[in-house]
Amino acid sequence: MKLIYVANIRFPTEKAHGLQIAKTCDAFSAQGIDVELVIPNRVNDSHVDAFEFYALKGRFAITRLYSVDLLWINFSYKIVFIIQSISFAFSVFFRLFRLRKDKDIVLYGRDEIILWPLAWIGFRVYWESHTGSKNICVSLLRNKIRGLVCITKGLANFYLSYGFSSIETLVS
Repeated sequence: MKLIYVANIRFPTEKAHGLQIAKTCDAFSAQGIDVELVIPNRVNDSHVDAFEFYALKGRFAITRLYSVDLLWINFSYKIVFIIQSISFAFSVFFRLFRLRKDKDIVLYGRDEIILWPLAWIGFRVYWESHTGSKNICVSLLRNKIRGLVCITKGLANFYLSYGFSSIETLVS
């Protein structure tokens, strides 16, 4: 099995989500799963090796894809983040489209904007949610994902009440 973890983050990063994503990939890899972390090719002042930075025990592939990186511009952060997210989502979609029928591939990620089109074209998608969201992307994911990972029981209940009852829900 191959697990492709899609994460729209600057990597490595000093922020907690970077550590969590790195350790999750490391843990999957330690279980013998072939892991590939797909991230945007964003401006990063840190030139350190991610495996050293996070003290990771295993190795997994890291693939950097194109995205419009305007986050360094002193402009409306929300607008430039949306542009960056959409451009990365397109890059991921076009990079992975040809793999959609490969039943040995599982997609995993935290960003519904990136995951929903991949779920709709046939990938086995598992979504890890850290916040309760009700938006168009979540609605499009609702009946297409294979599993939902929530960080709290309250969050799991939120999604169950939103119609995610037909899928496997894990609280970690």
